[in-house]
Amino acid sequence: MKKLILIFLSVMALNASILDFRYLSKAKEAYENKDYKKAIEFYNRVEDKNDEVKFNLADAYYKNKNYKKALELYKEIKDKRLEFKKLHNIGNSLANLGKIDEAIKAYEKALQIKEDKDTRFNLELLKKLKRQKKKNKKQNKQNKKNNKNNKQNQKDQNKNQSDKNKQNSNKGNDKKENQNQNK
Repeated sequence: MKKLILIFLSVMALNASILDFRYLSKAKEAYENKDYKKAIEFYNRVEDKNDEVKFNLADAYYKNKNYKKALELYKEIKDKRLEFKKLHNIGNSLANLGKIDEAIKAYEKALQIKEDKDTRFNLELLKKLKRQKKKNKKQNKQNKKNNKNNKQNQKDQNKNQSDKNKQNSNKGNDKKENQNQNK
């Protein structure tokens, strides 16, 4: 009886492995054909998702512009052989999610593992973007301050003009009264 159960379990495991191989083949083919939705579908059917499968699934999500899901999967990967690629792609995902500071840190960690021109380019690009945003923020703050001052100056000028108009109006009324009194 034990042998029968063992044989049954072995057959089931073999069947699962065959299905996984089939799904992996179809996923890879779909990915190469840039059908990322189909690739995601097949990668998700794989029962034994090792880190390489998770990495490929994350890549498919990334290519499908689902950066949040890609990021989640990249973070699950523990295989040290994939560490550089994982950190580079985490940086890409974070950058696409607008998390510039976190993306910079991911690229810097990746570059500690190995030097790579694409990673270096992305890092420098984000640093430049960060400086530009800081500069724009400072300029916007200055513009708001200038606008506030301009509005106050305009308000003061309008008040002064209004006061002058009242004075001129009063002078005109005084002249009319004097003329009426002189008659």
